[in-house]
Amino acid sequence: MYEVYNNKGEFKFYRIQRTYTDENGIKRKRTFRSKKSVTECKQLYRKELRIVERAKKEKLTFRYFAANYYYTHIQHAELSKSYKQTYSSIIFNYLIPQFGDNNVTDITHNECQIYLNSLIGYSRSHIVSIKKVLRRLFNVAIREDIIKFNPTDDLVLPFCIEHERRAITDDERRLLYQVCENHPSGAMALTMLLSGLRPMEIQNMTWDWIDYENHTIKVKKSKSLSGKTRCVPLFPDIEKRYMSMYEKRVSKYVFQIDSEHTWNESRFYKQWHSILDEMKRLDKDTNYIGDDFTPYLLRHTFCTDCQNAGVPINIAKEFMGHYDVNTTSKIYTHTTDEMYELCRGKLNDYYSNQISKK
Repeated sequence: MYEVYNNKGEFKFYRIQRTYTDENGIKRKRTFRSKKSVTECKQLYRKELRIVERAKKEKLTFRYFAANYYYTHIQHAELSKSYKQTYSSIIFNYLIPQFGDNNVTDITHNECQIYLNSLIGYSRSHIVSIKKVLRRLFNVAIREDIIKFNPTDDLVLPFCIEHERRAITDDERRLLYQVCENHPSGAMALTMLLSGLRPMEIQNMTWDWIDYENHTIKVKKSKSLSGKTRCVPLFPDIEKRYMSMYEKRVSKYVFQIDSEHTWNESRFYKQWHSILDEMKRLDKDTNYIGDDFTPYLLRHTFCTDCQNAGVPINIAKEFMGHYDVNTTSKIYTHTTDEMYELCRGKLNDYYSNQISKK
């Protein structure tokens, strides 16, 4: 029925009814009216269909789909804070910048493999985490009948070497100092080496963490309660660099070097790889740098340096932000050659004294 009349038989308007499926997959029944013609009613219907189709298309972009998954299934779930932070970082700092504007249905297995290959240089565990989150997102898309097959099936991890965490060598330390002297992000690497901050803490570090009066860095945001609010040493060389950096600061974050890019985990690793590339350039003829030279080795080295310097293990535990001293002791039991010789000499002296008493 197209024409509608009132009780007096007078014409009121033209009307059509149509049923369509909206962007959320829900069937909706709508009525379209016009005082001019049925044609205008149909035009109004087609206009609404175009809006719905556009919404459907936008909803199928990886950007919308991945963000919606995080806010719906992860953000308010009964999960640990670190688990949520990991998901948030991977989705918003890695996957969305890579696949954001692509339609979920158009992303291919080959594109996923090429992306994984581009992550060479990151740790194996980091790449595996990215692969797992990507796979889970596409599994959700399968359950919602958006795609039929998961493009992450049979992905091959790029070549990456995992070693037990260790202290850096003297040659690696020398190359690092040499590069950090003039590199824009040199203070960032030196802070990890000389204060033992975690990569995540480096990313969160703001100017109000720096206490020049007491020559300390007050950690105000960490992955654990034991790491938060601790104080770590601030050495004069780094302190001077901070003062110079503060005059050129571009944000509240200490190690954000420009205002064009958001400071996040991705930018942190870009700056780290810039330092590493420069070290490798200097090292091209000697090959002193190990394949496992990652940011976390600098934190591990700081703990080993505490041991070699004679810092009591309970104090080192506080510097490191460890919850349990047993965690610190796992690093303190790594005996360096210098410490071995020192202890051997002390034992020889002790036994010599014991023998002389007889």
